[in-house]
Amino acid sequence: MFSLPAITQLLTRRKPWESVAVRRTELYPATESQAPPAIYMPDTLGRVTGLWTPGFDAHTWQIELDRIRGGKVQHCAVQDLEFENVQLHEGFLYAGGSKFQLEPHSQSLKPMSRHAPVLEHASLACTLFGNRYFGHFLVDDLPLTQLAQGFAPPIRSAQPLSAHSQAFCDKLGLHATLYRSAHIKKLHTFVDHGQGPYKKERFEAFRRTLLEGVAPSGYRGAMMLRGTSGVLRKMVNEREFANVLAGLGFVILDPLRMQLGEIIRALCGVEVVVGVEGSQLLFAPWTMAHNGTLIVLQPPYRFNNINKNYTDCLGQKYGFVIGQPQDDGFVVDPGEFKALLDRVTR
Repeated sequence: MFSLPAITQLLTRRKPWESVAVRRTELYPATESQAPPAIYMPDTLGRVTGLWTPGFDAHTWQIELDRIRGGKVQHCAVQDLEFENVQLHEGFLYAGGSKFQLEPHSQSLKPMSRHAPVLEHASLACTLFGNRYFGHFLVDDLPLTQLAQGFAPPIRSAQPLSAHSQAFCDKLGLHATLYRSAHIKKLHTFVDHGQGPYKKERFEAFRRTLLEGVAPSGYRGAMMLRGTSGVLRKMVNEREFANVLAGLGFVILDPLRMQLGEIIRALCGVEVVVGVEGSQLLFAPWTMAHNGTLIVLQPPYRFNNINKNYTDCLGQKYGFVIGQPQDDGFVVDPGEFKALLDRVTR
């Protein structure tokens, strides 16, 4: 029989997704930690003209101020939410008159095929952000997959994985089966947003696996080029800036042209990783020195310090330099960066 999950959901009373769970279990309690302040020049905050604000994200200036000032951070409990009689179709989950989005596109009105598989028991191992951004795949979906493995076979929606994403899955032994459509009799989903002790435990396990048998690279630091990949944050003087860092003993990496193993070997044990704000920087926390520093080159029109959540989790340091607008992008003053680097390494 054909099924029209999107139409069925639209014609029924819409309910919050979590409200239709048949069971909720706390796996790890909520915790609190103390985060250090970011390293930056306070008089440069006035350059910020905008935030990273996709339409589905509640992102405010106060969130950014709280991140960079440090202080007490609340980490929500890790929970298992069980659902029954779920339909996964074209990047959405449907159950009990509710829906849950897994892929960054609108609902499909295509019917489910009568040949869609029936899964007795499964665990969800993907997120909406993880299906959209490589960085979130690393810090959200991979630890989620490890968690899911303990409950039922992990599954993802059918969003294809990038070459680097697949390489991480293979290296860490974290795999999930992709489904475009499926009927699922019992599905575990997880609330796993916090960066508390259990997330730290998983991140550190990933570090050990990735760096096993890898010698420190010996570089003073590394710069991860952003270029024009993904959502555009054009650093007009990125190449010239990279030349300055190369003169300081930094290795310059273009991750789009490198295999995962090459990137890991270059980053292993470096004290400082630098780059334009973006997903490419999240190779760093699992590979740089335990007490290393991530320095983010910030577009003034797209200020975002979410990566501090992950360096804080692992006990690493975090700093940033805010650029100046120029042409259709921004520039970073090498002298200003060197001054910040002196503060980081003194």
